[in-house]
Amino acid sequence: MKVSPLAQSAEPSIAIAIENDDLRQQIVSALAGAPGEITDANCWSADYAELLVNVARARPGVVFLGLPGLNCGIAEAIGRITSLDQAPRIIAVSDCADAESILKVVRAGASEFVYPPFDSSVAEACARAHAEWLKLTGSTRKLGSVIGFVSAEGGCGATTLACHSAAFLRACGEKQVLLADLDQDSGIGSALMQVQPRYSVADALQNLHRMDAMLWKSLVATASHGVDVIPPPAMPGSLGDVSRKLQQLVRFWRLQYEFTVADFGSGYSPLLAGLIESVDTLVLVTTNEVPALRQARQIMLTLGATPSGNRRVRLVINRLPRRPEMSVAELERILGFSIYATLPNDYRALSEAYADARLLDSNTHLGGHMAEFAAKVAGIPLAKKARKFALFG
Repeated sequence: MKVSPLAQSAEPSIAIAIENDDLRQQIVSALAGAPGEITDANCWSADYAELLVNVARARPGVVFLGLPGLNCGIAEAIGRITSLDQAPRIIAVSDCADAESILKVVRAGASEFVYPPFDSSVAEACARAHAEWLKLTGSTRKLGSVIGFVSAEGGCGATTLACHSAAFLRACGEKQVLLADLDQDSGIGSALMQVQPRYSVADALQNLHRMDAMLWKSLVATASHGVDVIPPPAMPGSLGDVSRKLQQLVRFWRLQYEFTVADFGSGYSPLLAGLIESVDTLVLVTTNEVPALRQARQIMLTLGATPSGNRRVRLVINRLPRRPEMSVAELERILGFSIYATLPNDYRALSEAYADARLLDSNTHLGGHMAEFAAKVAGIPLAKKARKFALFG
């Protein structure tokens, strides 16, 4: 086992964050002769903010995290580390073991739990954790983009826009696109795409520790136009307290797809709050009706209070009448935020398309606007050739 100030190898890179000198030395000794290198032999800090900085600086694939001495909660420390970009896998280290502690760290996101006597099992645990890390983040492939959609309130049309955007992006150069339906209140994305998935996001989270491309393909359903679809869990609210695991799943999606379109449903939910840092662009969809505009403004203000600010948020006015009572400039003045795009109201065309089990194509008035929007928000040229999106194969 080499100790290096900076990992340059394709072998496992390891950081050790253990307060107790004797415990830390036992781990180092147990790793002797194992493949890989220790990028930081002691990045420990009882303060989780400083610990986070130390781990981020070391950029390891695996972290041995000592539980004794942590000032913050174990779950909080593990959650903070697993929320990093290219997050390492965590091996929790303790001087003793009990079932409650093991269960707590595994639920928080740790890959392994080790305790004395430290023997060859430590190196084996490290190898498993590193293989797990490589599955999720160890690809040299360019990471894809994540575009989130949320309605200011129910019925504003975020799901409709998300589904059409996913289909249009798939048509632009046959790009790999995922529609991740995270709307636990209605979750109608699968119905609009006319697929019947057997598994949900909850199944993916339960198998996150062994996730790879083959397993993932067995979980998603593919619509006739090529968009992969994963629905929300059937149990309402079951994603609210697993945002840390969802962050890891989103990182996996980035490796598999050029674009991940995530539907967050309506309103500023705990789920959206937990995943906002994992989204490149968030499309906030509202109508020009006063209640919806008020909700949109409140969400924008709330997002502005987060570390991400509102620079990644794109405000869209949906179903704008041909002759609106207020112009876009007046709406911007009232809202206090710029409007990224407007979409016309064409309820009849949309209803007819759904009745025929298809999405709107880009030759239609509304379909053309949505295609232009999808290309704009994704930063890609709009496909010149119009295409119909049949929902049934």
